[in-house]
Parts: sequence; structure tokens; C-alpha cells
Amino acid sequence: MLYVVVDRSGEPIAEGLTEAEAGHEILTHDSARYEIRADEDGEGWILWSKSLNGRWTQCVFGSWQTDRDAAEAVILAEVVRAADTFNGWTAGAIPQADFDAMQTRLAAEGVE
Repeated sequence: MLYVVVDRSGEPIAEGLTEAEAGHEILTHDSARYEIRADEDGEGWILWSKSLNGRWTQCVFGSWQTDRDAAEAVILAEVVRAADTFNGWTAGAIPQADFDAMQTRLAAEGVE
């Protein structure tokens, strides 16, 4: 499935993204940053993020995968699935097919 990442006003930032690409785009939009850090107990990985002028904050998303890259894939997928609520981020994600259907419907209604 492909995704569209949108800003808070619903304007598309990027289209045709894989789940991992969409998660990365959400977490880095507006100069934000993220890190996948080893959990303090050494088991699993936790997402940390920060806005441009903010502080690093531990997020609720994590993975028990032992491999860091596999954990990142799981975490980015969680971000995409939760991004419709924005979770304090400045971007969200919707499936490309849903976005395309919405654009078609708006065009038919004469809305730009």
C-alpha cells in the first residue's frame, strides 16, 4: 500500500510513499528529527523524536525486534497507522487510494 503524507491543513507534502518512507516523512517534516534508540533495559527499541527547537521526547512507539533495522520498520509502520491523529506531529498519513478518491470527489464537486 502507498501513502500520502499531508500537513495539518490536509495539503499533500509527498505522495506515493511506502509505509517506511511515509513514517520517515512524518517524523522529519518541519525540520523535526527522530532516533530509534535501544530500550534502557537492553531489550527492544524505542522511538525518540524532537521538533526543530524542542527537546528529545520518548514516544510510545517501540519494538521488541532484536535487529535495529527490523525494529525501525515496525516503528515507522506504527507511526503511519497512528498518524491520522497527528500525535503532536505536524504531518499525518492517509492511504494513497483514499487521497485519490477524495481528490476525485472534490474535483467533481468543483472544489479546488
